[in-house]
Amino acid sequence: MKVKDAMSHEVVVVTGDTKLNEIARLMLDRHVGSVVVVDEEQRPIGIITESDFLFKEKGVPFSAYKIPTLFSRYLSQEQLESVYSEGRQIPASEVMTRPVRTITEETDLWKAASMMHQAKIKRLPVTRDGRLVGIVARRDLLKSMAEAGKQG
Repeated sequence: MKVKDAMSHEVVVVTGDTKLNEIARLMLDRHVGSVVVVDEEQRPIGIITESDFLFKEKGVPFSAYKIPTLFSRYLSQEQLESVYSEGRQIPASEVMTRPVRTITEETDLWKAASMMHQAKIKRLPVTRDGRLVGIVARRDLLKSMAEAGKQG
């Protein structure tokens, strides 16, 4: 089986200028765990996942959200809201994981699973001629492999 047999064709995409508050809303509204950041030609340039909103050393979560909480006793409510407001306006380009690992739709599912396992990632954007055509998640691989097991 190939990645094209398991991937989802519906990918939520944003540009590098898209703000974090909009990305969070898109992810919640569309019930997805990631968005792919693309350039003008629909080539993946980064990815933002749910974990990028958690406390990591990347800056956004810690500096924009954790520090205000830690220093809330020293800041007025107005100052605190100002810090949070600034954090929500951070663009995707400052938070995204890059370079983004991608895979082609013709890649074998077992290779995709191996890549995800080795890189400790949950999803891979799928490309054709360098342009985004889908996304494959660990859940997609598991489902496809389970279905193949029923047939064989």
